[in-house]
Amino acid sequence: MSKESVIILGFGGNAVDFFETVSSAYSIIGFVDDEPSKHTLSYKGIKVHGREFLDKHPEAKVISLIGSEKTFHIRNEIINKFNINPSRFGKAIHPKAVVCEDAVIGYDVVIMPGVVVTSNAKIGNHIFILANSILHHDVEVADHTLIGSNVTLAGHVKIGKSCFIGSGTSIISNVSVGEFSMVGMASNVIRNVSPGAKVVGNPARSI
Repeated sequence: MSKESVIILGFGGNAVDFFETVSSAYSIIGFVDDEPSKHTLSYKGIKVHGREFLDKHPEAKVISLIGSEKTFHIRNEIINKFNINPSRFGKAIHPKAVVCEDAVIGYDVVIMPGVVVTSNAKIGNHIFILANSILHHDVEVADHTLIGSNVTLAGHVKIGKSCFIGSGTSIISNVSVGEFSMVGMASNVIRNVSPGAKVVGNPARSI
């Protein structure tokens, strides 16, 4: 059985992590990045191209791995500039992740090894969840959010769109994190986070 062809949108740390953990399941044919200085680069023989590469390979699915703690709040704008039809985006769930059957997973979602998504969770579009994070029952994660490794979201937690949840963070049940918010690494969130806020610490406080 032939592997599905995939183009990775963005060339940075997240893209390399993805390549190393799930490349055996896909035929990754190239990286696409708008930064011209990257167009001479490659990773393990896979070259970085400009966006014209998308038009040359219309059969390939696209998975976006753009965004960091510096750019999470404009991640939606960056992806939208590529004008990619939603039907073209793929979805990558690592074989060593556990996703309950009644969880709802959108498109352009990457779920890395060791992640657990439990009952009735709802994961939006353009979301990247790093290794060993746990999303408990009835959690909701809105579009364009990045979730680090070893994150625990307790039951009924709601994460707004375009958020960044730092690695090692725990968020207790029924807490909401407003859109465009940033939660720093290893934080313990015990109360709601306002839209656009930056919080960190145990317990998490605004900075």
